[in-house]
Amino acid sequence: MKKLLTLAALTLFIPLFHAKAEAATMIKVSQESRAGVGDFNSNILGYIKAFSTTKTAAEYYKYSSHYYGGLSNDASLDLTAKQSHLFFVDAADGLSLFTVHDKPGNVIGGAAKMRFDLSGDTASLKMVDDPGEAIASADGTVFIADHAWSPCCTDGLAIGSLDGNWEMKVQFTGWYRGLNAWKAYSSSSKSSTISLAMQNYRRVQLNVVPASIPEPSSIASIVFASFLALAVLRRQRKGIL
Repeated sequence: MKKLLTLAALTLFIPLFHAKAEAATMIKVSQESRAGVGDFNSNILGYIKAFSTTKTAAEYYKYSSHYYGGLSNDASLDLTAKQSHLFFVDAADGLSLFTVHDKPGNVIGGAAKMRFDLSGDTASLKMVDDPGEAIASADGTVFIADHAWSPCCTDGLAIGSLDGNWEMKVQFTGWYRGLNAWKAYSSSSKSSTISLAMQNYRRVQLNVVPASIPEPSSIASIVFASFLALAVLRRQRKGIL
């Protein structure tokens, strides 16, 4: 009987000890107080969770002459007119950063110039909806975009895959039109967004959050299981069982 209860306690305890965060990647979002200051640690805006798909990043984007939405039909993010959308997708070919400007049918159209600086990793352009509107440096760490879109359409790109302990800085770098808001989106909720200051050269910093940290609920379970296992062992030593 003692052995059976000991095994039962350990069986409960061991899986919980190895509990990890949910599979979806979490990203910390910060923005400097003004252009060039670099005070990101003092201006953490929040955290966003990557969307997930079995498609590749390009398939998830799904931009073509017959589809002007900038996202595949099964994407759970609703685009907003006159807004630049920033979000991440855990795709079949790895994690990618997405930027999609505007919403289909906006009668104004628009234009925007952006720069993406990657450190701690290298990547490539997974998707550019119009050839030549975005370029990557030879070493895969700097990405420059010069987008312009008609009233029918959207514009944007996807950069990936992002692996390891990477960091990305994103900024608008010139005159833009047809946009009046910039937001980072999370898959945790359709209403879960982080508003970003849309000012030229005022950088947003994106940092991947280590996935080995248990969720709060998992931590509580681990603590409970630990006490349970210890209680069983103590009762055995005292000869109660």
